[in-house]
Amino acid sequence: MLLSVLVPVYNVESYLIRCLNALISMPITDYEVILVDDGSTDNSSQICNEYSQQYSQIKVIHQKNKGLVAARNTALKIATGKYISFVDSDDWVDSELLPCLVDELQKNNSVDIAMGNITQNKDKHSNISYITQNSCIMSRKQFLKAMLNKKGLHWYLWGKVYKRKLFDGLTVDDNVTVFEDLDRIWPILKRTNKIIFNNKYAYHYFMNLNGMTQKRCDLNIASWRVFKRILLDKPAVNCVKEEMTNFYVQVFLRHTLEMYFVDYKKYKFEIKLYIQELKDTLKQAETTQNVMPDEDFNMVSLDYEHCIKYYDYIFFNLKKSLKELYNNNQSVYIYGIGVIAQYFAEIMKEINIYPDAYVVSDGQAKNDYFMKRPVYYFSEIINKSNAIFILTLSGKAKEIVLQNLQDNSINSTQIILPNFPPMIF
Repeated sequence: MLLSVLVPVYNVESYLIRCLNALISMPITDYEVILVDDGSTDNSSQICNEYSQQYSQIKVIHQKNKGLVAARNTALKIATGKYISFVDSDDWVDSELLPCLVDELQKNNSVDIAMGNITQNKDKHSNISYITQNSCIMSRKQFLKAMLNKKGLHWYLWGKVYKRKLFDGLTVDDNVTVFEDLDRIWPILKRTNKIIFNNKYAYHYFMNLNGMTQKRCDLNIASWRVFKRILLDKPAVNCVKEEMTNFYVQVFLRHTLEMYFVDYKKYKFEIKLYIQELKDTLKQAETTQNVMPDEDFNMVSLDYEHCIKYYDYIFFNLKKSLKELYNNNQSVYIYGIGVIAQYFAEIMKEINIYPDAYVVSDGQAKNDYFMKRPVYYFSEIINKSNAIFILTLSGKAKEIVLQNLQDNSINSTQIILPNFPPMIF
């Protein structure tokens, strides 16, 4: 068998047919598609069975719900292909993508992984190219640098074709529910010589924007420890230690912030555990962060009491700024539709102020509504010169948006910039 395509399936009846139709349209014959139905409770199981009966290259395994990691492990155990690829069941691929990547591997013996272009999609008619660079061959170090600098060469398992031998003898932690792709691909990359990128065809990543409004306290400590394992994996991590350290700290901020919002008293033990493990890991790895000013970092990572005070301080200042600026006739826009935007909206409720809408940059994928409020592109609200804008962005994105607002006659006194560091998703 030339190629095995592994597809975990769980409650994706609305998207699964699109995914499978793309795979059965590939212009090759020597391949298999392994569907692992991970205990679906919708019509996904029936769709899997119907396609396996109609197409001989499709195999189906039904199992009790064990999660994404276990579903992929199940598929790997029975895969017979010389090459392996992963496709998430709510995504789809150009029919020529995987054959093209297999061809690249066959032509270049020194290359172990081939990856294609990626588009982000919210429906069939909108897509944003995720990678802008030209086709090229990269060393492992070059790929790692690009991957952690968010240049599109991502750590997700999908969108790539791998030599089968890269997976031999590898195990992953079933308890990891987030960053499982990074947990699996890190040891694979350590075995990799070169990676080729071909931007001719694309993997279409479907953005389920409704999922962004859900709190994610399932981000457990096992997921965070993926970064800890990598940080302590010397010398492999040395070329990207700074970038990996910053990711580690950003995930710490994300997790502790979620526990703060849900019930910081209930999660007191967990927050203490995170803080102690953060300090221990940075010491063992002999590394320091540059995500946020040292003064802020020292406070949020000192102990439980100081961590809570730090978050209290940020959101107290947000409410104070809003109270000072707001009058009953003003519109309030939150710039951003991520987790921080969601939490800021909840904080605003405490002072009886509600956002009129959310704003995103032109061209960004979005739904029409977020948190039951409309979502507008920036170009649709540039005439709102009297409105208050709360920027829930960070880093370069915040600088660009701030400049755009000021260039369109939004007075800087009407813009609230919460003092919060950049975080993972």
